[in-house]
Amino acid sequence: MEPSTLKITKNELLDIDEHIVLRLLTKVLISKRSPNVEIKEFFEVRRPGKVQREAIVDIVFFVLHHKKRLFFSVLGSNNQKKFSTVICAVLKLATVIWNSSDNLALNMRSRGTLNAFKRFELFENGFFPDYSKVSIRFSYPVWIVKNLAEKKGNDNALRALCSSKKRDFVCLRVNTGKSKVGEISKRLSLWGVENEVSPIISNCLYISNKIKISKFDAYREGLIEIQDFGSQLIVKLLNPKPYSLVIDFCCGAGGKALASSVMMKNTGLIYAVDVSSKRIDELNKRAKRAGVTNLCPLVVSSLGDSKIENLSQRASSVLVDVPCSGSGTFGQFPHLKWQLTRKKLAEYKGNQSKILNKAASCVAKGGFLVYSTCSIFEEENDIVTEEFLKKNEDFDSVGLDRCFSAKVRKELDPWIEEGVSKGALLYSSPVSKYSFYFHKFVRQGKSS
Repeated sequence: MEPSTLKITKNELLDIDEHIVLRLLTKVLISKRSPNVEIKEFFEVRRPGKVQREAIVDIVFFVLHHKKRLFFSVLGSNNQKKFSTVICAVLKLATVIWNSSDNLALNMRSRGTLNAFKRFELFENGFFPDYSKVSIRFSYPVWIVKNLAEKKGNDNALRALCSSKKRDFVCLRVNTGKSKVGEISKRLSLWGVENEVSPIISNCLYISNKIKISKFDAYREGLIEIQDFGSQLIVKLLNPKPYSLVIDFCCGAGGKALASSVMMKNTGLIYAVDVSSKRIDELNKRAKRAGVTNLCPLVVSSLGDSKIENLSQRASSVLVDVPCSGSGTFGQFPHLKWQLTRKKLAEYKGNQSKILNKAASCVAKGGFLVYSTCSIFEEENDIVTEEFLKKNEDFDSVGLDRCFSAKVRKELDPWIEEGVSKGALLYSSPVSKYSFYFHKFVRQGKSS
C-alpha cells in the first residue's frame, strides 16, 4: 500500500501529504519518548501551514487514542502483514474516521479500508465481563481493564474508560488578586478568543486548546494562569483561610500554592515543599509574575528532612497532591497507559502512603488535610486513604456535603464518583480536562 496525497475535509479542504503523516506516525509509535517531544522535533524540520499542522497532530493523536482498536480492525484474522503495510492501513482508516464525513462507509473506495471500518464499528459492542473485547473497544491494556472492573465494579469501570477522551479545551484561573474575571473575559473576547466562565468556580475560564495563552499580555502580567478545573477545585476543597499557615506538599511548579495564596488574600504563610529545585525555581518565577509574596518554598531531600520535621503539627491546612500513575490524564496522554505496569502501580501506592502519613504529621489539631491524585485507580485513591484512616485514628473524613454548597454538588454530580470512605473521583468530562481524586480529613482536637 503506497502513501498518496490525501484530500482531508474537516471544517475546510486540506492538502496533506500522507508521506509526512506516515513518517511522523511511525516515529511516534516506535519511540519511547513523549509524542509531544517527537512532534515538536519533527516540525522543527518540516514546516507545513498552521491548519495542516493541527490536522496532522489531530490524526496522530487519534491513532494513539484508538491504537489497539485500529490495529485489530486492520489486521482482522491476518497478523502476518508487514509492519509498514499495517501502518499505512491504520493511517488510512484513522484518517477517514477522524474526517467524520456523512455516509462514511459509502464514501470509502478501498475495500480493505471499508472492511476494517466495519470491524472497527463492531468493536463498539465490547462489554464486560469480556475483558479482551473491552480492552480493544477502549484501546487499553487488558490488565488495566480487569483491574478497574475488579476494584470498581463493571459500571464504574466502564464509566472510567468512557471518560478517557481527549478534551479540546484549556482551563484558566483568573488571578483575582490582580484582576477581575469580567475584565479578563472581555480582554480575551477582544483578542478574538472565545471563553466561558465556569458555573462552579467563578474565576475559572474555558478556552480552546488551540490558543497559545502564553503570548498574551495578561499571562505575562500574572493576571491568568493555566490550571485545570480539577486542580482549582481541590484548592476550593482545601479552603485555606487568610493569615493561616498552609503547606503544599509535593507542590511541583506550584499552581495550587498560587491559587491558595489568592484565597488567603496574600496573607499568612504557605510552605511549598518539593524535592525538585527546578520545580521550585519555576514556582518562584510564577509567584513573582502573580504578585504572590506569602510563599516560603522548601526544597527537601527526603521525607525525613529536618525542614519537614520542623513543621510538625503547625499547619491549619495541608494539601498533598502525591506523585501518581497519571491515569487521570490518559485522555490527553494516551501513550502513558502502555507504559504503566502492575509493578509501577504498586510502587506508587507504597510511596503515596508514606507521603500522606508524613504530610499528616504537619497538621495541627483541628486542622485540615487534603489528599489528591490525578489517578482513576483504587490502589492510589480509596485504598490509600482507607489504610490511612485505620492507622491514624485522630483523623476523620470530611464528606462532600460539608465541603461544597448544594448548588456546587448538584453541578458536579454527573461527573463525580463518591467512595464509601468519603473520598471522591472527579472524572475527565466537559467540566474538567483531567480526572482527579480528592479526600479531605480533619484532625481531632481544638486548634490552639
